[in-house]
Amino acid sequence: MSQIPVTLLYGSLTALLLGALGMNVSRMRGVKKASLGATPDEELLRVIRAHGNCSEWAPIMLFMLLLLELCGAPSLRLHVLGGGIFLARVLHAAGFLSKSKISIVGASLTYMLSLGMPLYGLVLHFR
Repeated sequence: MSQIPVTLLYGSLTALLLGALGMNVSRMRGVKKASLGATPDEELLRVIRAHGNCSEWAPIMLFMLLLLELCGAPSLRLHVLGGGIFLARVLHAAGFLSKSKISIVGASLTYMLSLGMPLYGLVLHFR
């Protein structure tokens, strides 16, 4: 069994999401016949940014989850954080791709987690 089962679970789920978003960019480039460097229309730009946003936020959040797990944070808290990371990324991508305001919920959850996890890390460090 892995020494970091929680990070492995949510890291794997988030990596699958990131892969699906990346494949969607390639699919949409094919549909739009838009090569690299072509100015994307709004639909293609949304697909690109949904993938890019996940690529920008997920790594540092998963890294913080890993650090918290390695420092002995309780499993339930780690699952809440990991599930929050995955949920935030799904909501943001789904809302962004569908032009729904649910992306605001995903972004807000992302901001809360990106501030909360390092603060929790500091608590663990100084206790």
